[in-house]
Amino acid sequence: MFREIIQKENPVIFEIGTNDGTDTINFFSEFKSPTLHCFEPDPDTFKRFLEKTKPFEKSIYSTCSAVSDKTGTSNFTISSNNGLSSSLKKPVLHIPIHRQVQFVGAKVVNTITLDEYAEKNNISYCDLVWMDVQGAEDLVIKGGQNFFRNTKYVYTEFSNVELYEGALGKHEIEKLLPNFEIVKVVREWYADGDVLLINKDMK
Repeated sequence: MFREIIQKENPVIFEIGTNDGTDTINFFSEFKSPTLHCFEPDPDTFKRFLEKTKPFEKSIYSTCSAVSDKTGTSNFTISSNNGLSSSLKKPVLHIPIHRQVQFVGAKVVNTITLDEYAEKNNISYCDLVWMDVQGAEDLVIKGGQNFFRNTKYVYTEFSNVELYEGALGKHEIEKLLPNFEIVKVVREWYADGDVLLINKDMK
């Protein structure tokens, strides 16, 4: 999917919310030599991520941290489905809509902003941000105002209902990224979906 969009074999990709690395590995099946910057907040899930992605570790910069609007620490709500629904935001309608998923407490996790991470690591360009942060999209965007100016594509989930506290719809996300526009709604049902946006200055 992304190879056709990005049209290069060595993209710089930020994967925010990697969980156990399943999607991370898929990037290596699409591209010959991608460079990935990967973020996963939960230390237990992060260990599984490192184990699964070990064959590709030379091309991955891994950080056990949530990407947010501030650097420090924050409560991270843990879900029962191997962390797939865990979030910096409190679940709201996720509970009645996805009854099979339970929320089993919270952990204090480290947080970092995209702007600070990029500055510390001398990163001036990104081909794609893959964002799977369960309703915390606004926090990622607020902490990456400079970073997103130098990012070509953003692929993210969005919410049509308040699955998590303050979760954003696709057009609300677009408004928070004023130099971006929606290219394609990839998946959508009544509760949420996935959307691809492009930086209008890089079209």
